[in-house]
Amino acid sequence: MDGYEKYTRLLEMTNGDPWRFSSLKVSKQKYAAKRRGIDWTLNDDRLIKKIAESTHCAISGRELQFEINNIDSPSIDRKNSNLGYSARNVQIVTTAINRAKMDLSDAEFIKLCCDVAANNGWVKRDIGVEL
Repeated sequence: MDGYEKYTRLLEMTNGDPWRFSSLKVSKQKYAAKRRGIDWTLNDDRLIKKIAESTHCAISGRELQFEINNIDSPSIDRKNSNLGYSARNVQIVTTAINRAKMDLSDAEFIKLCCDVAANNGWVKRDIGVEL
């Protein structure tokens, strides 16, 4: 079985199954954290349960989709990117939100989103939030 066939099989087994998806997500994220020298003090089983039982993004409120390569799939976000992966520093968000947020705090990211929406005529610019 070549790499593409393995990946296709993994997609078939994982997509739509919150528990398998969550287990794969945790193992990949933990490996990436270790490779990047970021502390990981999370209990893997608790995190898998938290992801699998999550229904909506903690920031956008969008419904989570348990599918690889879906912008609304669950992603493990560090609230403060200067800190490691700990129970108090992670939240479950969509992949799109995590990519867009990068290392911003929640407040900075939300303010940025409001600025983008206001600049495009979606909302009033002054929302009264001070950073």
